[in-house]
Amino acid sequence: MRRRPRVLLIAPIRPARSGNGLAMRVALFVEAAENFAELDVVVVPVAGATSAPLPPFRETTRLHEAPASPNRTLSLIGRIPVEARADALRAYGRPSLSGLLTAEAHHLVARLASTRSFDLVVVLRTYMLPLAEAVADTTALALDLDEDDLNSALSQSRIALAHGRSTRAAWLMADATAIDRMIALHEGRLAASFTSCEGDGTTLRRRHPGLRPIIVNNAVAIPRVPTRRHDGQTLLFVGAFGHLANVDGIAWFAESVVPRLHRRLPWGFRVIVAGNGPPPRVLQLNRHPRIEIVSNFESAAPLYARATIAIAPLRFGGGARTKIIEAAAHGVACVAHRASVNGKLADAGWAAGSAPDFATACAEALQDPEGRRAREASGRAIARTVYDRNAVIARLTRQLAHLVPLW
Repeated sequence: MRRRPRVLLIAPIRPARSGNGLAMRVALFVEAAENFAELDVVVVPVAGATSAPLPPFRETTRLHEAPASPNRTLSLIGRIPVEARADALRAYGRPSLSGLLTAEAHHLVARLASTRSFDLVVVLRTYMLPLAEAVADTTALALDLDEDDLNSALSQSRIALAHGRSTRAAWLMADATAIDRMIALHEGRLAASFTSCEGDGTTLRRRHPGLRPIIVNNAVAIPRVPTRRHDGQTLLFVGAFGHLANVDGIAWFAESVVPRLHRRLPWGFRVIVAGNGPPPRVLQLNRHPRIEIVSNFESAAPLYARATIAIAPLRFGGGARTKIIEAAAHGVACVAHRASVNGKLADAGWAAGSAPDFATACAEALQDPEGRRAREASGRAIARTVYDRNAVIARLTRQLAHLVPLW
């Protein structure tokens, strides 16, 4: 009897079915791989932690964890003057998050590779690729890029420059360039690569002709019948605050959009900001009479039930935003920053690129029940067709199994 394939999956965060978008994406790959293989999952939390519970694993799946900590080079870079750090990172030649991959993590992967005879290694995010160097070159290697990190860094660096933070902008570009260099170094060995949306796949192919990224949509569980009990004036933001784009986005919304929205809607509106572990910059928004902070919740469904519209004011980053997909699945139309709009839901809401335009879009969305209902129906239909979690996992299972020789 032929044995089941053996797959190693390397991830920068624990898998989860809710909360952090990257953790949810890791869970898609975990559940797809364990559908056909004996699976070892190595987690080194360089992308942070998630408070969401682990999904249930099959008996043939084993979770291994190693700590993340700055290596000697990254520690030294952190001690030099701020204005010299970007040059030092360029000289280092690797992404900063790769510098958090400890010797313990490298030894763990090397030990597993020497004892398990893997048929396939799946690495989630480019900065985790150094761990795969311990695996034999004859083993099939797949990489989930998720998004185009260089494009994301460009948008983030423009914001930093606009606020006079030139050293921050230089660091971001040095980091993204190192990620792009790492892709170029490994692309010849990749049996497959994946991204979360076509737009990022296109820009990556332009710079790396050897890549042929397969689109693996971010996905959510689709509620059967969303229950709505909103008051016609509630805006909802849901996000994981370990992700810098979420913190920046909701702070920008509170500081630059809310005052303009108040002038447009003086009779009333309120903003619910929901996310576990909000940092001080987010907690201080609770002082605003129209903003309510909600944390330590297990399910976002009751929040979506109270929401008139969702907002996604993220000004940088890439990929298909899970928060927009999740809102659509719950039948809630979304106002998003243009930098956040990617994928099939681009036309199922409102998009704006400046604070005045964002305030105008929110006001129009709150004042136009018929327009909301049309977008709610369109968004939910797209979510059910394109972003259903079960369907995405089934398709990804076939795509990963196809990479295993003779399977």
